[in-house]
Amino acid sequence: MHILGFGTYDEARHPRIGILLEGFRAHGDQVVEANKPLGFSTAERVAMLAKPWLTYRLAGRLLARWWTIAQRARRAQESSSFDAIVVGYLAHFDVVLARVLFPRDRIILDHLIFAGDTARDRTGARSLAAAML
Repeated sequence: MHILGFGTYDEARHPRIGILLEGFRAHGDQVVEANKPLGFSTAERVAMLAKPWLTYRLAGRLLARWWTIAQRARRAQESSSFDAIVVGYLAHFDVVLARVLFPRDRIILDHLIFAGDTARDRTGARSLAAAML
């Protein structure tokens, strides 16, 4: 199989995605990555939900990372199509970009925990942004 690891996941902070991709490799699958970590900790993301006026930071950085990821994914796709696109943990928004770029491909979201639950647990946030997560 040809697998694409995709998104703004941060393997150093959350090694789960690296373990998943290494598992594919260990079973003989070809794995390429289109990844650029977002660079915000979970605490920083939650703080942005509690202070919605800070979400511009998330939006700006996300769009910049998406540009890079999209370019890397397109280059990787030129050599062959993917059997699955694996979107790494803490990349809840990246699944939207993956669907736009790969509308007919199988997309797998490694969803360890719902972002909305994290936001409510840590801040009690009941904002529109928390509800969307």
